[in-house]
Amino acid sequence: MPSPTPQPQRPSRAFVFLPIAVAALSAVLAAQMIARDPRFAVPLLGFALLLFAPTFLGRLRMKRLLLSGDVERIIGSWAGSIDRVPFHETMGPLLQATAYASYGWVEAAHRALDRAVKGPAWDAALEQRLFVEALLDAFEGDGHLGEATIARFGSQRLQRCLETGLEYWGSEADGE
Repeated sequence: MPSPTPQPQRPSRAFVFLPIAVAALSAVLAAQMIARDPRFAVPLLGFALLLFAPTFLGRLRMKRLLLSGDVERIIGSWAGSIDRVPFHETMGPLLQATAYASYGWVEAAHRALDRAVKGPAWDAALEQRLFVEALLDAFEGDGHLGEATIARFGSQRLQRCLETGLEYWGSEADGE
């Protein structure tokens, strides 16, 4: 029997709705301030711009990076985050393989897949591996092999679900 995987802890409902409540209350207060004195609109608009500018600029920077095609810089931008991911010794190389395969770097993707530690995370990442293998098959010029890869992974998934009594797509016990 495989070792149990750690389950993420969900925050309580109060902590989930607290940010929404604070945002709604702030919007109501801002609307009241502007209704009483329209001169408040300019500073509040400036504050809103300052609040959302970092997010907008970060997304713009990431979009430019992804469209640049510089795979090494893209992977480098993930380096700090990958170390904090559970099962990073499996998921890091798998994410790298996905990036390499997406840009057509077939050999680098194969090397990254070879570095991944095979274990519970490897088994759970079946769809991700399917995606990478299908991309690699397409870049290697064998589209029919990609279809065979999809069929092979799909039948493995179905067999695993039948053996454990899980539904074919989606179950909390299956990690989805």
